Amino acid sequence: MTVNELVLQLSAFGYFLLLLTRKSGIFLLVSAVYISLKQFPLARKWPNYNSWPSNLRNCTYYPNLGLFTLGNLSLIFSGLAGHPGRREYVTAVGEIKTVTLSDGTVMSMNTDTSVYVDFEQSERRLYLLKGEIMISSAQDIKPFYVTTRDGKVVPIGTYFIVNQREQETIVSVYEGVVELRPMRSIQFVQLKAMQQAAFNTKGTMPIQQLSTSRALWLEHKIQATNSKLTDFIIELARYHRGVINVAPELAKYKVTGIFSITNIDKTLHHLSEILPIEITYYFKRWIYIKEKPKNLH
Repeated sequence: MTVNELVLQLSAFGYFLLLLTRKSGIFLLVSAVYISLKQFPLARKWPNYNSWPSNLRNCTYYPNLGLFTLGNLSLIFSGLAGHPGRREYVTAVGEIKTVTLSDGTVMSMNTDTSVYVDFEQSERRLYLLKGEIMISSAQDIKPFYVTTRDGKVVPIGTYFIVNQREQETIVSVYEGVVELRPMRSIQFVQLKAMQQAAFNTKGTMPIQQLSTSRALWLEHKIQATNSKLTDFIIELARYHRGVINVAPELAKYKVTGIFSITNIDKTLHHLSEILPIEITYYFKRWIYIKEKPKNLH
């Protein structure tokens, strides 16, 4: 058996275990091995790889641990993850919570988020495995980093949000300064207060100005500003414990306003009153949204 064949077989075996093992250290270990191996270009040559569902290819339903190297596995295996300075924090779909870390840093977690915290080294490190966090970093002599699969976010006494998306990381700064360090780029970018930018492993996108001075999801709300209805529904679906499908043709409609995420059904009903859309519930948590027939407008 060649090394390439071994890599491919371990990738498949890692994914198989990923489906079966959902608990703590073993789950982290298997996820890390699977994601690390999947980064090899050869793994993408697995038969029918491109036909796999996007959630399996991108691992959006599981903590994405591609940012872990195999060296991190010794920490997990040795049981150090149970130490006070090293632990994982998670939120379920629709859940938002705030925790205070051991150094006094306040971390607010948005829906469906997973963060691994390591404060027992010479650095204070947060690994955003998936989802979105807001950080109010405490003053400390130890450097502070937030790592995503796209690179590092380095705050300088600040109040900021890191949002790990499928193809990029989005950082929004409300106070202070944050430096973005893409994994495969030597060019770092600094964001100041009320600025936002997305970056991936290769570089940083243009800096934009924030339209609001606060993160509305902390108040269980989301904002749309002339957004495509399809994009807004996708964002709203992040807080729904089920499936929301939306017809692509609804992208022609625009949405502006601030909407509640505590009652998704009520928000959708409100949209149906101001837009020509039809909402169908196939099951309690499976929703399909399409355009109303013209004779019913």
